[in-house]
Amino acid sequence: MVCDIYSGVCKPSGEKEIEDINLNNQSPNLTLYYVTDPMCSHCWAFEPISNKLLVQYGHLFNFQMIMGGLLEAWGDGPIDPANGIYKPADVTPHWQEVGQYSRMGSVAKLNL
Repeated sequence: MVCDIYSGVCKPSGEKEIEDINLNNQSPNLTLYYVTDPMCSHCWAFEPISNKLLVQYGHLFNFQMIMGGLLEAWGDGPIDPANGIYKPADVTPHWQEVGQYSRMGSVAKLNL
């Protein structure tokens, strides 16, 4: 990748020119698809960033949120072993940990 230090635009190194991006464009012709899961703690932690992106640059693209994951049922097997979630009781400590690291913990307490 080769990046223009002034615009921040990157391109594959085989291309000759970097296309300019007009940030003043008022008619969006791109669609940003955001796949999320309501039970995903990291998706929740990303919410302030996605909101800021929409506020500052939402006029440049159409935003389409797609719900994914959507756990159908708690089974006998591991749900998310990478995060230590094997049963419903494992969810709260994991979300508290993510909230602490992402600074969303205080927001979650205010919303209770």
